[in-house]
Amino acid sequence: MKKQLVTTTIWALVTFWGIETCLAEDLGGEVKRLRAMVEALTKRIEVQDQRIVVLENALKSLVDSSNRSLATTEKDQTQRPESLEGWKNPANWMRIERGMTQSQVRQILGPPTSTEGSFWRYEGHVPSSGNVSGYVIFGYADRVMGVDRPVFLGR
Repeated sequence: MKKQLVTTTIWALVTFWGIETCLAEDLGGEVKRLRAMVEALTKRIEVQDQRIVVLENALKSLVDSSNRSLATTEKDQTQRPESLEGWKNPANWMRIERGMTQSQVRQILGPPTSTEGSFWRYEGHVPSSGNVSGYVIFGYADRVMGVDRPVFLGR
């Protein structure tokens, strides 16, 4: 299809410029050179088309595998906190900063034991500290506005 289009275009140009009269005067060498150029360009286009198909398939494969990897990572992150102790680990509370999103807090502390509007409450028994509780307060755009960390004993 492309070869035919290129050939037709070349012949249209030859005809348009009135070169057909020159052909009658036996410019065989020039015609052969132009035909060879057209054939070479046509082959080059075919090779480029094949390379494009290969590259598009490779790119699609990379994007698909990347999307699968991201989906798996996001699923894993939303299901469990980074630390097995979650909110019961004092070091995790020190990582909570103003401006963090709810998903970032959930990733570090785990799901809250209860919520009251924009307040997330974490409470329960912690070995060597007894019953403790802490809060994360969210403000504008569900970002951390404040933190009331639990008091841990002996850790």
